[in-house]
This record gives sequence, structure tokens and C-alpha cells, in this order.
Amino acid sequence: MSVPDSQTIKIFVANGELPKNTNNLYKNYAWSIWDKDDVHPSDIYMVSNRLGFVCNTTNYGAWNAMSVTDDYFNFDTEEYGEQLDTSAIVGLIGNTEGSAINWVLARTRLYMGGYSGEYYVNPGGTGRRAAVYTPTATIIENISNMGGRDVIPLKYKELNMFVGGTGKELYTISYDYTTDDYTPKMLGYLTQHIMERGIKRINALNNLDRNIYLLHDTKQMSLVNYAAEQNVMGFTELDFGDKVVDFVTTYSNDVVAGYVATERNQKSATAALTRGTTLTYIAVDVEKFSKMISTDGSYGFEYGVSEWYHDSEEVNLEDYGITFVGTPHATDEITVEYIAQKITFD
Repeated sequence: MSVPDSQTIKIFVANGELPKNTNNLYKNYAWSIWDKDDVHPSDIYMVSNRLGFVCNTTNYGAWNAMSVTDDYFNFDTEEYGEQLDTSAIVGLIGNTEGSAINWVLARTRLYMGGYSGEYYVNPGGTGRRAAVYTPTATIIENISNMGGRDVIPLKYKELNMFVGGTGKELYTISYDYTTDDYTPKMLGYLTQHIMERGIKRINALNNLDRNIYLLHDTKQMSLVNYAAEQNVMGFTELDFGDKVVDFVTTYSNDVVAGYVATERNQKSATAALTRGTTLTYIAVDVEKFSKMISTDGSYGFEYGVSEWYHDSEEVNLEDYGITFVGTPHATDEITVEYIAQKITFD
């Protein structure tokens, strides 16, 4: 989830009470690094009963801040004058010269990445659930330097997926018992002809569907059929006829459904005399027409006694970009077939 470039975060609480010690829906989350003028919060997450922010700065690196346990509006690093296990956790990610963090992925553990590399927020101890996050034990470890693009990562079954820094690689990141480390692994070595298009969005329905959907920089889509248990992967190109702007996947009534927003390349309009015989050289300026009509369709313009009418309303054909040669007569009709340049959902 992204947040505005502001030092004030607006929190909306639905069907519940506001957290304690707050008088309204606005909270100025202030900690030492936030006092700098160039601070920009970029991501919000929840992990281990803590609310977290990633805060990118121009001159001071990227910072991570986790709230007091079960007290999401409290970022005090000390409670009752001392640091407790439940106190807020604030720390620098990498170093002050490191690039901004582009993505955060929170499960029982926290991962994050930017163009300079990937990080694992280690609570200390060993084992997947061996420890909770505490101020004294938590360490932010740089686990690789693959680099991650500014694309929301994907939690797919037990895997954590993110897009590489060039936008042309898809990685998974998880604990590897053989190396005792968290190491990103590239997917799709044999599908570079698809990956070369770049990836700007990934989505899936987790355990309900084996398909992972990719939206490319070229406004094309492809489908990854991934059986994680067998480590088997197949790629399929999806052709919607038009350029894809965005998409969403849903699950309802035992049916997996996808909705795609497409963009037509060009709007077009053609005009013809559909009643009468005296008018010639009938034409329509598509730019003018599109300012008057915004949806696809067939539009008729009929001549009355002395004026043109559309939908029983008197109109000026010049406003619609319609021109002709000749003198119109009563009941003459010009029909325009129009295809709009727009985004449609299928």
C-alpha cells in the first residue's frame, strides 16, 4: 500500500473505535528522521501486531519504523523511560547512500527491496517463527543485490515474488534450508522473449488458481501457470486485441474471474448519407466529433425544414465536424459510425 508524500498520514477506521490517545482521524507520526525536510513515506505494512512505515529520504537513506506492539499510533522507542520488547523499532535500511525502497512484503516475516538490493528484517533467533520483532534483536540484513522494480510484490502460496530492477526478471525469495539463507531465485529462464517486454504488474489468486498474471510495459499480458510444488512453469501469451491498461483478478461463487481494462489505439468516425440523394462529399472530423460524442455507436442526423436534428434536438453540424457539398432537403439523413478511443472492461 502506498501513501502520499506527506508527514501526515490520514487513517480511516471503519466499523470500530479509534485507537487510544487520538482525538481525530489524523496522526502526525513523528520520529527523529521524520523531522528532516526531504522525508517521503512510501509504504505501509502490518507485521507481528505492529504497524510499519518505510520512509525514503534524499540525503539520509531509507528508514524502517515499526509501531509499539498492539499500539499502532505509538512510535515511541521507549516506554515508561526504558526500552521494552514491545517498544517501537526504528532503523536505517542499508546505509545512508542506499537507494529508495520500492516494495515491502509482509508475512510472518518482513522483506523489502529497492534498486540497490533486497533486505530481510530478521527478528533474531533461528527458525521461521522462532522469535518476534524486538528493538534489541531485530536486524535489517542485505540478502542480495538483484535490485527490485517499483512494482507491488506478490504473495503466491508459500512464495514471495518480486520484479527485478530492470523489469525483465521475476524472482522468488524465501528461506533456503540448504544454504541457511534468504536468496532470490529467478523464474522463467527460458522465457526471455516474454520477459523482455518488461513487467509493470503481477497478480494471482494464490491457492485458488495456479495462474500468475503479468502486465507488461508494452501493454500486453501473459499468464504464468506455476505449480510451485513440482517447480513446473509454463508461459502463455494473452491476446485481447487491444492494449491492456490494467487488470484485476477475483474469485466468486467458485469461479475465478479476471477483468481487463483495454485501450484502443485510434478513435475513428465515418459519415454517409443514409437517406436522400443530393448531398455529396460527406465527411466527418473525428477530433471534433469526439468532443461531442464520447461512446461508440451509430449516430443519425436528420434535416428538418431548415435545421439539422440529432435525438430530436436542433444541432449545428459544424460542431460535430460534419461537412458535405450540396443543398439538404427535408428528411435527408447523415449517419456517423463512431468508435471511441477509450478504456473498456471485459
